Amino acid sequence: MGGSRVIRTPWFQTAPARMLRWAACVVLLAALAAWWLQPRREPARFAEFRQQMIQTLERAEGPLDLASPDLQEIRRWLAARQAPDHLPAGSRLGESAPLGCRLLRWQGRPVALICFRLDGGRRAHLLVAATDAFADPPPAEPTLARQDSWTTAAWSRGDWAYLLAGRDVSPEELQRLL
Repeated sequence: MGGSRVIRTPWFQTAPARMLRWAACVVLLAALAAWWLQPRREPARFAEFRQQMIQTLERAEGPLDLASPDLQEIRRWLAARQAPDHLPAGSRLGESAPLGCRLLRWQGRPVALICFRLDGGRRAHLLVAATDAFADPPPAEPTLARQDSWTTAAWSRGDWAYLLAGRDVSPEELQRLL
């Protein structure tokens, strides 16, 4: 009597395993198609950024991410988080008393917020973002604007766009910080 040998099919060659591989391929292709077909976000207009940042400042709650009177410590903290840590060259903001900073995100991009103390308990807020986030970055020379009770100054230097905002701050006071 001859012995019969039983040959078993490896598990990865069975019909359920083949179906699982096909299903994984379909899911992968669907994910790639969804990513490829998603609408490309055009750079936004700077006016939209200004408006949204003012709204963010108006409803800002809680403490700053880093409370510190040391501007160099603030810049190191921001840099460690891949946030813009660039202060505008030639401005007098470095002479003001910093309060701290917060890391914000706008359209998926990091935005640095550095707060400074002004006379009378008021604050000035410097927001820094990359200029390539905007279809129309601000000009090199600061331009002043009013939005409700806020005065803002906006300008660009190199790769960075700056928005300096102060509530109940006169344009002249803001101009002195530039």
